[in-house]
Amino acid sequence: MFTRYFLSTTFIPSISNLRVLPSSATSMVSPSAKFVCALADAFECSADYILGREDDFGNVNVMRELTEDEKLWLGLYSKLSNSQRKEAENFVGYLLSKI
Repeated sequence: MFTRYFLSTTFIPSISNLRVLPSSATSMVSPSAKFVCALADAFECSADYILGREDDFGNVNVMRELTEDEKLWLGLYSKLSNSQRKEAENFVGYLLSKI
C-alpha cells in the first residue's frame, strides 16, 4: 500500500513540503492532505491517483462496496418499469418525510 511504501523508504524526493522519514518507521499512519497534495504535485498527477481512487485514464472511483441490503434493493429497483420506479421514489419520499 502507498503508506507502507513511503514509510519504508529512507529518502523522498526533495520537495519543500516533505521530510525524510527514518527507515525504522514501521507503524502505519495515514498521510496528511498536505503530504498527498505535495506528492501529487511532485509526480504531476492528481491526489485521487495517489490515493488509488483514480485509474490511469482519469476515472475516479469513490464508491464503497455495497451492503447485501443495498444490492437487494438495487436488484429489485432494476426490475421495475419507469412508472413503477417513479411510484417507488414517491413512496420512499413519503416515508422519509415522516421521519
